[in-house]
Amino acid sequence: MIVPDANILIGWALADHPLTERCCRLWEADGVWVVPRLWRYEIWSVLAKMVWAKFLRPDEAEPLFQSLLERLCDNEQDPPSSAVFALTASHRVSAYDATYIALAERLGVRCVTEDRELLTKFPKRAVSLDAMLSTT
Repeated sequence: MIVPDANILIGWALADHPLTERCCRLWEADGVWVVPRLWRYEIWSVLAKMVWAKFLRPDEAEPLFQSLLERLCDNEQDPPSSAVFALTASHRVSAYDATYIALAERLGVRCVTEDRELLTKFPKRAVSLDAMLSTT
């Protein structure tokens, strides 16, 4: 079981993203991904920006989101808000980032991310995609 953050989810959803092949390997190695409900809004935002930049058409963005939703909707959990606030205060990270870390802490699992700030500030909880793949 892992908590993937939004950049891992986007890499997993898109066919031609630089992370796609590794994200798919991670899913094959550990197919239990638990996410905070926040993931939906972060993915909507990323997909919207891809539409604006003309990397995707609106009719392509919706099926990508639905595919993720089908795979993840049964594994959505939110951490306690007190844990999120504690992490934002102690580590000066956004509430968005703290939500993924707090969930991983609550579940006692790793948060897989390519976010350098999270990897630096949470070395015992956050792990890079390559590091995670090397242990599976």
